Amino acid sequence: MIKCICVNNKDRPEEIPESHWPKFGEEYTVKALHKKENPYVLGITLEEIDLKEINFPEGSFRMDRFGFHIYDLIDIETLIHSTPGLEDADAFKLIEHNILIGETLEDFGDFTGFDGEDANLDDL
Repeated sequence: MIKCICVNNKDRPEEIPESHWPKFGEEYTVKALHKKENPYVLGITLEEIDLKEINFPEGSFRMDRFGFHIYDLIDIETLIHSTPGLEDADAFKLIEHNILIGETLEDFGDFTGFDGEDANLDDL
């Protein structure tokens, strides 16, 4: 079980109600990875938020909206290689482009911003 924390909740699409949008600073559990059309963009589904309930066509969130603990790196690599379409992918290149790694929430400060109702690390 891989945990992640929302480090960017900016730019919520209008089709997704706030009830189905990750909250900044909250922890979530990764359910699955998804290959997106862009080969360097990964999507994730979360145990706690089901986008299928609202028939959102994308079905997943951009992985770069979430931060992961550095100790989960091996599990993330394993998850990448067990994802359909990513079995032969360069896991380290995907991690470099998609995955924010740190030990504490403050480690993700350079990756977040503040815009209106959206939060950033400085607001904690």
